[in-house]
Amino acid sequence: MRVQLELNKTKFIVRIVSAKDGIKPGYICESDIAAKVYLFASEAVNKTYNNLFNNKTRYSSGLSVLGFDNENITQELLSNVLFCPFKITVDKLSILVIKLGDSNDNNMVGYQSSFMFKYRDKQSLFVQKIEHKEYCIEKTGILKNYDSGILFGIEHPATINAMKIYAKSPICSVNEWDNIEIMTQAFKRHLKRQTTVLDLN
Repeated sequence: MRVQLELNKTKFIVRIVSAKDGIKPGYICESDIAAKVYLFASEAVNKTYNNLFNNKTRYSSGLSVLGFDNENITQELLSNVLFCPFKITVDKLSILVIKLGDSNDNNMVGYQSSFMFKYRDKQSLFVQKIEHKEYCIEKTGILKNYDSGILFGIEHPATINAMKIYAKSPICSVNEWDNIEIMTQAFKRHLKRQTTVLDLN
């Protein structure tokens, strides 16, 4: 993704790339001669601006420098996105719902969520999955007072609502168009009821 902004009558183009760890995003300002990857978009813009104009002026922090605080921009970016991870709160625990999975027959296979919690005196990331109708989580002896459905986030109203919306959305991507099983499901769900053509292969 590339975003262009204008500061002091100078165009800055910020490119979002994978950071060194391959998990977090990195930011490169194309006006930066060193082409350094920064961990924050505002850092990429501010450092490049300071180098070009030899001053210490600072612009907004965080992702607002890319316009992500503008609702029109975020709606445009998300217009063709079928699912966007979201956070829910259970008591003091923040659970990130990463993937909704396949809700056909209410089995939710592929569903994933995660949360941070202190384990053995270290802040730890717990990733939870539903595979083959089974809940998968490492047995740690912590958070025993939570039911698995609550801890996974699948019983939260926001997740239930997201599942309803997701179930109505298309179920395949362009890369899966040659997968006959997926395309048959897509056809049955979205086209079969609406087509009047007989013997459609």
